[in-house]
Amino acid sequence: NQNSDKLVLCLEPEAACMACEDERISNVGAQSADSQQILKNGDKFMVLDCGGGTVDITMHRVEETTPLRLSELCKASGGPFGSTFVDQRFEQFLQK
Repeated sequence: NQNSDKLVLCLEPEAACMACEDERISNVGAQSADSQQILKNGDKFMVLDCGGGTVDITMHRVEETTPLRLSELCKASGGPFGSTFVDQRFEQFLQK
């Protein structure tokens, strides 16, 4: 809730998901957000956050859409598999 004075902490992939849904709602314009709704109660989805240093994987279920409330289906995972490491391995391969 934008009017909340509470600090909410979440993992980066969760924040990305919420930002995408927030952006979608703000871009609906004059149309009803419900008519353009992508996420529905009970939907399950996976977020892959592929960055420079790490790849983070989270899986969620939509508990509520207004306001958006998610539950975690399993413990987040991932590791140091980002594009920086792919680049380094490719350079090592070329040097052989």
